[in-house]
Amino acid sequence: MHPIIAYLLIALLSYLIASFSPGILVSKKIGNIDIREHGSKSTGTTNVLRVMGAKAGLIVMILDIAKTLFAIIIGQRIMASLGGTDANSVLYGGLVGGFFAVIGHNWPIYHKFYGGKGVACSITTFIYLFPIWGLIALAIGLLVVYITRFVSLGSMLFLISFTILLSIQYLATDMLPPLWALLLTIIGIYRHRTNIQRLLTGNENKLGSKKK
Repeated sequence: MHPIIAYLLIALLSYLIASFSPGILVSKKIGNIDIREHGSKSTGTTNVLRVMGAKAGLIVMILDIAKTLFAIIIGQRIMASLGGTDANSVLYGGLVGGFFAVIGHNWPIYHKFYGGKGVACSITTFIYLFPIWGLIALAIGLLVVYITRFVSLGSMLFLISFTILLSIQYLATDMLPPLWALLLTIIGIYRHRTNIQRLLTGNENKLGSKKK
């Protein structure tokens, strides 16, 4: 299989896998509601947590992590199956798998392209592929959430911090990983655009508060 075909296959499979929405499934099975009609109307963990509580939120988070890992590992395995021993090709397979897992989560084909904000998927991707920088960025994001109680702000600063840290490592040697991280950060910030507006006007919801 030609590498370009392999990458296209990874992108397609990852997108289709991640288009499965645990948030929608859990909200209907446990709460008998459509999460897209409640709270922020996002299908992600944070909205499920706010609307349905910790148990449902935890289930959704675990399933979102699982589908993202599945997509990344498939990407790595496909590139490894080509017979190459180049570590970069396997890494790039994971990058493509993780990227399209976020795309599928945010714009799922099975649910009229209406999904979440991709935070859990991005966190999973970053930590799995780059554990040191991913964990440092996660610590920064969690610290921001702890201090401010704004999950959205912590999520965006996680993305930004990771991109900066990864760029420090790779920018002089390989432009692809920093550009990949930058694209995911831009997507994440774009998905939080309404949160940014509420942060600027002082109307953003804090962790533990009822949805406005």
